Amino acid sequence: MVSYSDSVPGGKHVSYVEPIALRQMELEQAAPAAAMESCDSRPRAEAEFIERLKRGDAAAFEELVAARSGEIYGLLFRMTENSDEARDLTQETFLRAFQSIGRFRGEADLRTWIYRIAINQNFCRTRSGVVIGGHRHAVGAG
Repeated sequence: MVSYSDSVPGGKHVSYVEPIALRQMELEQAAPAAAMESCDSRPRAEAEFIERLKRGDAAAFEELVAARSGEIYGLLFRMTENSDEARDLTQETFLRAFQSIGRFRGEADLRTWIYRIAINQNFCRTRSGVVIGGHRHAVGAG
């Protein structure tokens, strides 16, 4: 064991071994507790909300749209730099989320899942054409 100590004002010696050993012991004790928490890390309210969405609860879907549409629109506007395109993609994102919620496995946060849908919707749209002045133009194979 390596010990390191310093003199501090007042002539006292401070050892750096004990706090490190304590921290190591605290980490070892905290690790099993953290592992148990991660198994049930999703708050109960969110899990119940997701179940409502999966049952097709229209009110839950309206809550989801109200809570997330602004940030999804903002994401898509930053990606497209076009308000009409961002608005259309926001609608398509929530339509796709509604159609796909039954396949949501809960491995990611619901917010992350919706962001991924939005990014994919934008990718699919830009892959199928180029947006110029708010209008999509097909890309020729020529």
